[in-house]
Order: sequence, then structure tokens, then C-alpha cells
Amino acid sequence: MFSFFSREQVLRLYTRFRKLDRSNRGSIDQADLLKIPELAMSPVAEVLVDRFFRLSATPDRRVNFRKFLDFLGIFTGSSSLDARVQLLFSLYDISDDGYISEDELQESLRRLVGPHISDRSIADVVRRTIQEYDRDGDNRLSFEEFKEAILRTDIEEIMVLQF
Repeated sequence: MFSFFSREQVLRLYTRFRKLDRSNRGSIDQADLLKIPELAMSPVAEVLVDRFFRLSATPDRRVNFRKFLDFLGIFTGSSSLDARVQLLFSLYDISDDGYISEDELQESLRRLVGPHISDRSIADVVRRTIQEYDRDGDNRLSFEEFKEAILRTDIEEIMVLQF
């Protein structure tokens, strides 16, 4: 993933990483990563960072510079659209079974919007989304069905950050 960044960007990100690594351990934790303003402004930042740390962190929930770059590489305009959609899909597929159930979609949306939207409104969105994109009628979304839905949004606005 280093190829997503120029040499200058890698050096700038390394400087930023060192500032986040206040303990000089060569690694950062989840709270440190969320201090990056460009990332923190994303509406899906907390959920993305949580998922990333669950999948990539060491047992003490820390990541080194290489994993830091791998993670941030997804948010560059150079990363593939499929990589960004796959990351989003993994956020919603809480059970890691390759599908997004109605419950998973509802829970994920609730985490993203917080208390600003009622449970009833979220349930309506989930119901309509499943009805519109569930092509095989199994009341859940496969990756391909999710991809069809997400490509109708402005994924660049959600998933591309400037570093």
C-alpha cells in the first residue's frame, strides 16, 4: 500500500505518526489514530478505526507505522474502488459471514448516525434498502448487492481524504 503515497507524503505521515506516538513505542492506539483531523471529520471514522483495530492491531490494541500506512492508503484517491467498498462492507458485516443482515444494517446505521435519527426512521431505511437491493430474496445483502447500493452514493466524499 506504500505505492498509494508519494515519498513526500510518507515522510509527512511518518512525522505525524511520531507525534501521535507520544510514548515512543513505535506504535499507536485507536484514540491516537482518531486525533488525525482529516480522519476524524469522516462520518464513518470511529466505526472504521474500531474495525481496523479489531482486525489489525496487536493484542494490546496498537498498530505500527506500516499498518498505519496500510490503513490510510484505503482513503487515497489512488486506492481501488473495490478496496474501499470492501472496507465499508466489512463495517456492516459485523458477524463476518459475508452477508449484511437487517439487524447488522440497523446496528451499523445506528452507530453511524447516533441519536440524531429515530430507531423507527433507521428501521424504515433498512427495510427499504433490503427491499431494493436484495436480489436473491434472502433478506440480507451480499457483497455484490451492497456494492450496487453503495455505488449510488458519493463514495469519494465518504472514503477519500487528503493527506
